[in-house]
Amino acid sequence: MTVLNPSTVRRLKKLPQTKDVWQGDRRPLPGNVLEGGEGDASDWVVWTDRTHIIRAMDFVPTMDGLESLVRTLIMAMESPQGPIQPARPCGVLVCDREIQFYLRGALQDLNIEVSYAPKLPLVDEICQELKTMMAVASPPLPSFCSESLLQAAATLWLDAPWIRLGDHQILELTLNRGDLNTLYVSVMGLLGAEYGLLFYRTEESLRHFRQEMMRETISPDEMEAIFLHQDCLFLNFDTEDETLTGTLTGNLKQDGFEAIFGSIHPLEGMRAFLDEEEATSLTIALEALHRFWQRHGHKLEPDQFPAISGRYQIRSPQSQGVEPTTYSVRVKTLPQLASELWASGFNTEDMAEALSESPILRQDLIPEKAFFSLGMMPWEIVEILRMSARHHQAGNVTMAGDGLPIMMVQTTRPKAKAMIETLKASGGISGLGFNPGNGPLDQQEFDIGILKTEDQQLQLFGEYATKDPVHQQAKRKWNKRCQKTQGWCGFVIAQGGTGKSRGEPTLNDLVALFEVRSLSATDFELGTLQLVPQRLS
Repeated sequence: MTVLNPSTVRRLKKLPQTKDVWQGDRRPLPGNVLEGGEGDASDWVVWTDRTHIIRAMDFVPTMDGLESLVRTLIMAMESPQGPIQPARPCGVLVCDREIQFYLRGALQDLNIEVSYAPKLPLVDEICQELKTMMAVASPPLPSFCSESLLQAAATLWLDAPWIRLGDHQILELTLNRGDLNTLYVSVMGLLGAEYGLLFYRTEESLRHFRQEMMRETISPDEMEAIFLHQDCLFLNFDTEDETLTGTLTGNLKQDGFEAIFGSIHPLEGMRAFLDEEEATSLTIALEALHRFWQRHGHKLEPDQFPAISGRYQIRSPQSQGVEPTTYSVRVKTLPQLASELWASGFNTEDMAEALSESPILRQDLIPEKAFFSLGMMPWEIVEILRMSARHHQAGNVTMAGDGLPIMMVQTTRPKAKAMIETLKASGGISGLGFNPGNGPLDQQEFDIGILKTEDQQLQLFGEYATKDPVHQQAKRKWNKRCQKTQGWCGFVIAQGGTGKSRGEPTLNDLVALFEVRSLSATDFELGTLQLVPQRLS
């Protein structure tokens, strides 16, 4: 049994002891909330008092032992978050017998009674709030038609109409179902930038979008506004592998793509899901397009778009308690409209390239599978590292507060050495900070971690969901600490990224310390960045 050092016990006993009983527990995180965030933690530890105030919360690796409960409890006593005073409780309440026995031994010299209860109402409430905050996934497709819609999308992927059609060669699809009468279909993918279809609800919306995009000068913000003023449903074929190359097999899954459905409307913006009526209508529309393509696709080419029309009887997806309805759907080409759009000289697939015209944000510094940590290094360790690190970039740091706010990257020894050499060749680091960004597909906001080198290069070191409570807490602490150090922070490179010390590097693993300025979004002058602009068309 590991017990607290006598010096730690003496220090904690100096805190005023209240009559309060705190509740604490360690639980699995609701989903992979730390993906792309601060490290590989997957459990959370929380201690709260009877007033529902979270005194301390931490995120720890799954394999971490029960010691994490003690570490977080000490934080709750000495450095509670929020406007509350340090204190020592008279007792703590846990809902796990093993934790109870462990804490009894670890806290035996602090006069803190450790009790057991089968449930912890305060912790349960906090856990539910955390789950609610992390429920950022889009609603699923309506269950009764999801299989039919996905199958229709997979069939259209096999048809690959973008091989023969440009995005200006519009197909008119007369559906006459619900509030969708006629859709104007634009096919994307001829240039290989991305694959998908836009189903404009009106011809006016289609024309207005392309007309706006013909303006001589358009800023990225204006372009985003124009994009969000479209009135359409969409089907995008998306891939997580941005470096995907090679011949497409025609099988959606084997090609590494998935179908993403959604809607864009001037008053609603973008949403990456469909309601029941939209999903049903789009299933019927995709089946009609497939039949049209099977019969007439061979007649169409980028430079050949004759007047062709076809009518097809399509049954709606089976819904529980409702008999399927058969719809007569007409699909026809619009050669006159295609000629007008071609004459305008605008191609919507150019939008991705235009949106990316901004200062280059490189991504070749941080190695793959590196461990990230946004936190603080005590001043005692900073002083040691200044003398012992393989590389040290000194700064005029004000040593105030509990330590130096740092961004740490842990990787393998060879890659750590390569990072140091790359940064030395760039003249060192001038600063690091966060810039706002968003994902156009789901409209989720992000903090983009950026490192700026002395030769004015910008390197991406992380993407953090703004609403992620883990990042929120880390960012608040980061800002407060940077204020105390007069705007100084540190960038630390550590080795041992695949060994036992991964996530918890020892002092010997810390090989480089760069003392740099903390930069704001104004310093970067990048505006709001789009995380995946190539998917905006």
